[in-house]
Amino acid sequence: MKRRKLIALVGSAAIAGPPAARAQKRLPRVVYLWLGAAGSDGESLKGFQAGLREFRYQEGCNLIVDYRYADGSEGRLAELAAAAIAERPDLIYTLGTGVTGTVAKLTRTIPIVSVTGDPVGSGFAKSLARPGGNITGTANTTGPELVEKWVELLSEITPRARRIAMLRNALNTFAPPS
Repeated sequence: MKRRKLIALVGSAAIAGPPAARAQKRLPRVVYLWLGAAGSDGESLKGFQAGLREFRYQEGCNLIVDYRYADGSEGRLAELAAAAIAERPDLIYTLGTGVTGTVAKLTRTIPIVSVTGDPVGSGFAKSLARPGGNITGTANTTGPELVEKWVELLSEITPRARRIAMLRNALNTFAPPS
């Protein structure tokens, strides 16, 4: 009887592999994608890392984060996004409507967590309550009420101003005119 138990134990250990191999578990991998240069994402990066800590994620211990910076080049951004998707990460974290749009064109299966202006208006989500698809995240939409407040504050700060202009990138198809 003892012999059978010993054979079963040795057999199951052989199937499971050596203890070191069993202990090495694949860590989830997140790609952090930023259009700008490394270091230009100050508060956004701090917020991302604080959020990870809040949910008890520690880089290198129970999560791998791959930081990718496009140095302001949309062409480089497309290359980085394609390379990231080819590596099949568990999640892609995008900052900005343009970055999210670039990644969204390339995958419908890898989850994308984004910070965008208007995910519904940009076509990334069906609604804020039920986004659908593989994209979720936060919206930092301004809306007409906030824009009105900005104009009100500007007129208080500069009461003699006769004209107020807002600049936007007309080439950015992900930021429709307000």
